[in-house]
Amino acid sequence: MTNATIRIDGALALHSLRAIKANTSGLENDVPLFFKIRAGIQEHPVWAYDRLAIVVFCYTHVARQNTGDLSGVLEVSLDGVLISQGNCANVLAKSIRWHTSSAIRRVAEQLINSFISGEITPETLGVQIQMSERTPTKDVFAAIDKARGRKSRI
Repeated sequence: MTNATIRIDGALALHSLRAIKANTSGLENDVPLFFKIRAGIQEHPVWAYDRLAIVVFCYTHVARQNTGDLSGVLEVSLDGVLISQGNCANVLAKSIRWHTSSAIRRVAEQLINSFISGEITPETLGVQIQMSERTPTKDVFAAIDKARGRKSRI
């Protein structure tokens, strides 16, 4: 397993959001969120977890509401860890800077606070997150555990 830092400036594909567990109520607690960042012709598979998963969901939800469809994109600068093993590479998001309007930012931040306080979930918003056909590799879970400061599950 090899890890390196990565910076991606591109667009979060609004249609690409996926969860690995059904009935994800809060998007935290061992439920990484999968999405794709387009940079030029390349689409990078990315995983986010804990609060960052909530942030990604909220910004994506607000941007979808604003555009009215899933074909749109949301410009971002993402810093993460590139986790590669064999011929497979995954990006584990560490931070995201959102290049969007103040209106989307304001509504998304309100939504994030409501999620964190437990006032709302995807279900209460009437949103069903699609299931991912991919699951994170053991190395992604190990990196998440390391970032959380707990013993690895592998």
